[in-house]
Amino acid sequence: MLVVRRLVLAAVLATAPSSLKAQTPASDRLRVVRLQREVDSLRAVIDSLRKAAASTAQAPSSTRVDESTPDAGVIFSAGDWAINRSVDKMTDAPSCTGIYRHDWNIQLSKDAFYISLRGRGGVKAITLRFGDDPPRPLRLPSDMESNISMVSLEGREFSTPLNSTRLRAQVLTVLGGIVTEDIDLTGIKQLHDVITTDPRCKT
Repeated sequence: MLVVRRLVLAAVLATAPSSLKAQTPASDRLRVVRLQREVDSLRAVIDSLRKAAASTAQAPSSTRVDESTPDAGVIFSAGDWAINRSVDKMTDAPSCTGIYRHDWNIQLSKDAFYISLRGRGGVKAITLRFGDDPPRPLRLPSDMESNISMVSLEGREFSTPLNSTRLRAQVLTVLGGIVTEDIDLTGIKQLHDVITTDPRCKT
């Protein structure tokens, strides 16, 4: 009987390690699967947060006015346009300029609309199209436009972009290249109203 008990005990001890080895990998696999599911879930949450942040940053901004900081850079925005306010350090005179999509080559002031070609070849000939109207005839730049390398819409012509929703410009440069701009004018009338009436834009 003692011999039988010893044999049974020896058999149990001999099989125990292999049983544990068989169980341990299985439990580890289950743990790995659970951790992988948690990681995937966290990744999904992070991806959704990133997409939400990106869509918020890229969405066209509604009208915003920052009243708390009178010397703030951007004091108003609508659509793809924003008003940048600066103050002359010598005269303390404020200046408000409308900027299109953070591109200082396309600007709006209280009495003019500009497309700068400085550093892009200069201005030799200009074709403009507003909204769905037919393109205007090709025209040569004025002396001022040539001197400052800029398409300038002033005087009677200035009201046209204010009352349009889109401007397509094609400029033949002095260097022989062609520069095209397709500008969404949505919100530009609101910007002009702020530039001309807001106390922060006046001396």
